[in-house]
Amino acid sequence: MKRPGTILAALPRILAVAIVAAAIGSMAPAVALAGEEGSNAAAAASGAGDPIYVDLAPLVLPVIDGDRVQQVLQFTITVQVADEKAADHIRSIKPLLTDAYIQDLYGALERRRVLDGKVLDIERLKEELRRVSTNVLGDKGFEEILIQRISQRMM
Repeated sequence: MKRPGTILAALPRILAVAIVAAAIGSMAPAVALAGEEGSNAAAAASGAGDPIYVDLAPLVLPVIDGDRVQQVLQFTITVQVADEKAADHIRSIKPLLTDAYIQDLYGALERRRVLDGKVLDIERLKEELRRVSTNVLGDKGFEEILIQRISQRMM
């Protein structure tokens, strides 16, 4: 049997991913942005040298095996920076940074670079996120990439 064009062939997969992402997103707890700003203000007031943390929106990524979604990963990334100027820069490019993470991790999940069998390898994931962050922000654009609130759901 001849396979339809790539767009038509991918349509069921795209729809399945969108439905799963919407379902998981509706079940996820809300991210409190007020807490982020409050902690950053406290850090800035307490003196120099205290790190500042910038939370990104939760990422939801499918792990696709063949023509079906095998599992869905959800996690939140926090970028640690040295000062408020760097934090403002991260906040101003959040969409660009999130896009870079999604593009890279989608490929990394497909090639199983950040998986150990079916289990997410946190250290390899952090290495991948650091590499992408360096590509977007440069070597001095951040101090650390922190992974928080991980959820791995088998389908």
